[in-house]
Amino acid sequence: MLYELFLKEIEDYLEVRIEGERTMAAVITAAREITAICKESNIYKVLIDVREFKGRLELSESYDIISGKFPKMKNNEINLQVAIVDDVKFKIKYRFFETVAQNRGFNVRLFGNVEKAVKWLR
Repeated sequence: MLYELFLKEIEDYLEVRIEGERTMAAVITAAREITAICKESNIYKVLIDVREFKGRLELSESYDIISGKFPKMKNNEINLQVAIVDDVKFKIKYRFFETVAQNRGFNVRLFGNVEKAVKWLR
């Protein structure tokens, strides 16, 4: 496996830390896995820390994932609120991801630190 998920339920949200190699396949598979875990656990808020998810996707790959793969995963039974924490030096790239995701109807925000992400989730 190219990545590993570390899960911790904290009060009213699920904290997920991803370690490993960031590829299109890994991002798609991890998103499916996290969505399934949330659905099974009836948790609708999730903080995903990707700072140890090594590598970067190209902007075109991010766009393809959000526009092509994520909508197929969208489930009307579950509407997740997702806070993603990434290294602040990649702010321009993750703002693009956030904007495209929000334009596609996903409730997602990206942050440079955990504290701000938790505050938004609550």
